[in-house]
Amino acid sequence: MLTRSAIALILVAACGDKAVDKVPDPTPTPAPTPAAPDEHEVMLAAMTGFTDQMCACRDRACVETVNTAMVKYTTEASGKVTPATPPPTATQGDRIAAIGKRYEDCSAKTLAANPAPDAAPEAPTGPLPAACKRFQAAVMAFASCDKMTTPIRKNLFEAYDGIEKTEKMCTDGLAAIAEPATRMGCKLP
Repeated sequence: MLTRSAIALILVAACGDKAVDKVPDPTPTPAPTPAAPDEHEVMLAAMTGFTDQMCACRDRACVETVNTAMVKYTTEASGKVTPATPPPTATQGDRIAAIGKRYEDCSAKTLAANPAPDAAPEAPTGPLPAACKRFQAAVMAFASCDKMTTPIRKNLFEAYDGIEKTEKMCTDGLAAIAEPATRMGCKLP
């Protein structure tokens, strides 16, 4: 009677070590760990959603609702930004600028078609409300920060130029940039 070791020896002699190769490894291969999502891509997807909502707005109340939700999102998302967070790529920066421009264009178009009923339109050369003066100073300080990339700086200026200069819009704008500026180590007035 042949023993197991004799059978194994015969198989090795007849097949070489090929028989050994055919024995499956009982140790399971661990599944690859999924890569962490690129925070800039997550933000771009969210901003595209807000922009689509803004472009669907047909009245002032919708614009304010979407703007408030967007400011809340950007304030919360900025909590994930640290000095170690890599800046967006040039392509991402261009996409951020394009999405920001589309958002502001849609907002401006809807607001122009639906002027505030209780206020006369502000003259473009008129005095800025106090909140807008603070927002303007904060935008300039944030844009001057050495950690600011050129595409983001451009988007920041376009966003400031594109908003209606009311107390609420400027207060919301200031709130939206305060947290990311702090996280990036940029000082605002």
